[in-house]
Parts: sequence; C-alpha cells; structure tokens
Amino acid sequence: MRLETNPLPTVDTPIWCRKAHGKLLLTSEYVVLCGAKALALPTRFGQTLSVYPIDSQEEFEWCVVDIEGECIYNQRWSADLKCVLDPHPWDLKLKEFLNAFLYQRKSTLYSHILGYRFYFQLDFNPQWGLGTSSTLLALLGDYFQLDPYRVLERTIGGSGYDLACAFSTGPISYRIAPDTAQREIQQHTFDPPYGQQIHFVYQNKKQHSDVQIRAFDKGRITAKQLSFFSELSLRILECQNMEHFSDLVNQHEHHMATILDRPRLSSRFPDFSGSLKSLGAWGGDFMLAVGDTSYINTYFNTKGFHTILSWKEMIK
Repeated sequence: MRLETNPLPTVDTPIWCRKAHGKLLLTSEYVVLCGAKALALPTRFGQTLSVYPIDSQEEFEWCVVDIEGECIYNQRWSADLKCVLDPHPWDLKLKEFLNAFLYQRKSTLYSHILGYRFYFQLDFNPQWGLGTSSTLLALLGDYFQLDPYRVLERTIGGSGYDLACAFSTGPISYRIAPDTAQREIQQHTFDPPYGQQIHFVYQNKKQHSDVQIRAFDKGRITAKQLSFFSELSLRILECQNMEHFSDLVNQHEHHMATILDRPRLSSRFPDFSGSLKSLGAWGGDFMLAVGDTSYINTYFNTKGFHTILSWKEMIK
C-alpha cells in the first residue's frame, strides 16, 4: 500500500535554496570529450533546489515539480537508501547519484540528507534536454560541498561542460586538457549583435547523451581535428557578422557530419533558407537555426515544430 506524503513544503522558508542553469553546447559536441575547446551557453531555464526540514530524522523525502506545478516525482527514502513509497522509474538513477556522492563522504547521509525534504522545481520541460541531470548534480554538489564532476564520472559520464554552465553567469569556453585531464573554464562576453536572428528549435525528440557518449569512438579523432574545432569555437566567439557566423556554423556542421558519418540537418530540411546546426548530441533536443524570425517560425511550424525560442528567451 502506498504511503501518503505531502509533496509541498510544510514550512515557508527553506534552510537552503539555489538555482542551477541549464545548458546548450554551441560548438565541439563530441570532440570536447577528446580535448577540443568548446563554446557552451548557460540557459535562462534551469532547476531550483529548496531544502526543508521534516519531522523524521530516519528518512528523507524527494519531490520534483515541473513547469506546470505538477509533482512528477515523489519519493521517501530510508537511511539505507531504500524506497518507502511505491517504486518509480527515477528511483534507480537517483540512488546511483546519491551513492556516488556518499562514496566521497559517507557522513553526508547523516549530516545533510536525513531529516530533510529536497524540493526541486524545473522551469523547463525535462524532454528538452537542457540538463535535468546536470543541474541536479550541480545543486547537490553545492549543497553537500562535494565534487559533482566525480559523481558524473562514476555515473552517466560526459565532459562536464554542463556542470560548468550550472552556476556560470554567462557563456563559457570549456576544455579538458588531454595530458592532465584538467578542466580549463573561462567565462566570456558573447552577446552577438545578430542575436535576434539566432533561434533554437526543439526537434520533438529527446536525445540521451549518455548513450551517444558511449557510442562515440574517441580514439579516431586526430590532433588536427581537435585544433580545427578549437579554433572554430574561438572564431565564433569573436564573430560580429551574421553572414560570417552562418559560414562558421555551416563549416562546423559539415566537419562534424564527416566525423560522425551522419547526415547534416540541411539534408532533413533541404528547402530551408538559412543555416542549421545540431547542438549537443545529434538527433534530438534543440537545433540552432539562423534567419529571420517570422520565416523560421512559419517554416518550422508548418513542419510540426512548435517550440521555437529566440536567443534572448533561451540564453542567460
């Protein structure tokens, strides 16, 4: 029998509260895993964690509320990380994350988890691929004062650029040095004057980055290719002209398609008058479209793509 629990906070003021930003990877998808410099964009959308005390000191509670205010995950956990309420598909992944944090410091369970309700509020659709997991890990790492990058490595994998975006106040360049594995993170001012012609179109399909990462063969990427994408990232960062930006975007898409041996977005939309670029893992989530707003809205709406966001709506 399912035990009832109130998913809403029982007190007005949390003991801890912070928001983590979502992310989009503008350049060097896949090859950022090999040491290429990438340009990453924190989004205005994100996830907020509020921590509240509860009466029981032998359990903790977890609630995730979506953009509509609906509770999409609600679970109560015992001290040995067993679910008290009915099973949910998210239970296993959450337990994996928590165990990876506890691997760093077991006492965290008793000092920071038991006796609390963890109340997460998403302000984006989790199907969008903006970083439901990365914002979760960043928030927990900050609350626990533990390293979320180590948790990422022990669980879903990835370069970690999404964690770097979580608390950044603006766009970043991100690189993992191949020889030392040290992360090189630098914040930049990137507010292109042609930003009103950059749009983000949701492809009506969520792509699972962890699956794509495991399938990517890092061993066949050459130093020349890494240099090409690193330089292209910097050229995009410095670009002040829309025509030049479109040319760089097209170059990036062409070279990445060759590496992945996959068709470019332009082959799916051959009659599109403008530039298209995949963002992050190919085949889903958002794509970048460059062109006039009214044209892009009309073009993609007629093809069944209705979630289209402008640069100002999407990027922090």
